[in-house]
Amino acid sequence: MRRRRVRERSKGRFAIGLTSGDGCAFKFGVILPVSTCRDESAMKTLLGLRACLVSEDHYYTAKSMRARAQAILNERFRGALKIDPNASLNGAISFQRSRSLFQILSEEFEYVEAFHDDLNGFAEPRILQPFRWPSYGEFMEWFNEGTEDEKWYWAHCAPYLVFDKTCLFSANEDGIVEVERCSLDPSHLFTIAEGVKNKTVSVRFEMDEAGWAHLYVGMGEKTKKIYLSDAFPPFDALLGWLKMLDRDDIPARFHIDEEGEEKTLEVYTTNDTSRVLFRVTDRYTDEVFLEGIVAREQLLEEFKQALRDFFQDDFDPEQWREGEPEERGFPSLHDRMINDGWLFWSRKPPEE
Repeated sequence: MRRRRVRERSKGRFAIGLTSGDGCAFKFGVILPVSTCRDESAMKTLLGLRACLVSEDHYYTAKSMRARAQAILNERFRGALKIDPNASLNGAISFQRSRSLFQILSEEFEYVEAFHDDLNGFAEPRILQPFRWPSYGEFMEWFNEGTEDEKWYWAHCAPYLVFDKTCLFSANEDGIVEVERCSLDPSHLFTIAEGVKNKTVSVRFEMDEAGWAHLYVGMGEKTKKIYLSDAFPPFDALLGWLKMLDRDDIPARFHIDEEGEEKTLEVYTTNDTSRVLFRVTDRYTDEVFLEGIVAREQLLEEFKQALRDFFQDDFDPEQWREGEPEERGFPSLHDRMINDGWLFWSRKPPEE
């Protein structure tokens, strides 16, 4: 009886995702077709945001395109809709959760309660219902009431306006959650001294045994070896950090747990957008292992090439435990990395 009640209460909640390798990185949520918007000018404005999307080979334009998208929204919604400050704009636009957003949704939109799903064609909405929750809290109460899991917490929902990649939300995006935005932005206070030249960064990954791998980061004559553990896998956070660097969503840092000690990789803006301050430190003692001004493109491409080489040639899934992805049907770490379009798109760094 409980399962039947849960199924009744869960009408209108759907899981979407595209299979990758042996798994599927799905997202669970509610679908509001833009075509159900009762305000024609609002619908036209939202559809016009397609022009602000960026492709994986143009991540570096995301910051300026977010400003453009926000300006378009402000003309119609007068600040009631805000773009997420970290939105990648890669096929979808994410919004900040706010009461004004949910008021707009409750006044103008309907959500899909049932689909006719054609395995050989398109899914067609069959039953629509008015979106009746004018605040995020009210929506969360209804949304979580219909979930079957006995959880001690509620998972947050993220509002997306989706265009081209409805089923391509990647599990890699979850790595961005582990990346921290640094409060210090030295570009507002300092300029790079004359005569300071870019240091060259080198990066190499090495597979070990029994759930371990190594990351070697070099700068000038120094090299730091960092231990990577499958108990605290760092690769999704690393990829999210690199994408934020490419989008100019910095300063940003993330931590690598070596099962005891932790190392921090951090990057800061400078007065020159083509150059960044890159540091490798101890998270708790603040000991500095590597530090220097580097070319943004060289840092990005060095990490990307090292990841490509590692996952194509050296990574051994037999030595890297992954119980959770298999249990939940997620793609494996190897599949997530190999199928990431941004990672496997390369541009040659500019000549210095």
